[in-house]
Amino acid sequence: GEYRLRRDGSALVYVRPSGQGDLAAISGARGTFYLGGRHLTRLSQGYFLGKYEVTWGQFEAFCRQSNVPLARPAFEVTEDHPVHGVTWNDARAYSKWAGGRLPTEAEWEFAAASSQNRTYPWGDKTKPGLANLSGGADGFERTAPAGSCQRDRSAVGCFDMGGNVSEWTADIYAPLAPTVAEILIDPQGASAGEERVVKGGSHSSGDERTARRARRSYLPATASRSSIGFRILIPQVALTQIAAR
Repeated sequence: GEYRLRRDGSALVYVRPSGQGDLAAISGARGTFYLGGRHLTRLSQGYFLGKYEVTWGQFEAFCRQSNVPLARPAFEVTEDHPVHGVTWNDARAYSKWAGGRLPTEAEWEFAAASSQNRTYPWGDKTKPGLANLSGGADGFERTAPAGSCQRDRSAVGCFDMGGNVSEWTADIYAPLAPTVAEILIDPQGASAGEERVVKGGSHSSGDERTARRARRSYLPATASRSSIGFRILIPQVALTQIAAR
């Protein structure tokens, strides 16, 4: 189903990790998946995730109400394009204002691939034009209005996880170890560090391989790029902030 966040009007989808299956391999354990294609991981709680990336219109409203300087777009946009040029700190502040937080890398990746074991948000195969990546095959040279690429849709119903803008996550970056023996339960990233994990491809990415759900990059929390935005997560316990549609 679809839900609506009361504070900023974001459309949300409910992600239920305790459903069935894995992302990168079938382990036989309900609600588990391989984070980054390496680490057997379990998410113990469902959550609400933005169906679309946060837009310029939404971010401008936050800036006005919070007396925060508005980032300048690096190119022409309209209010329905995903916001870009925001730091991790900006994204966290917006998420807190709206009543939520940024997703962890594991929460983001599960929503991108779900229980269908998808390599990309839309499936296991790809071709030009499925997501808003560099080259303009999708019809847009830069960002597109949120949700314009209808085929860039994950199994849970989130759009633009493969392209448009890459997305900040809550996690402090650390390299993924080759293997770990134990199952990771609700991983939160590294305990200390300056860089934050960034997920998903963008309008300035290379070819379609950059849209793989396991791909990860990182930047300092104070950095901003014209290719990076974010989407919001609302924990399951915060139901009073959500209206069903």
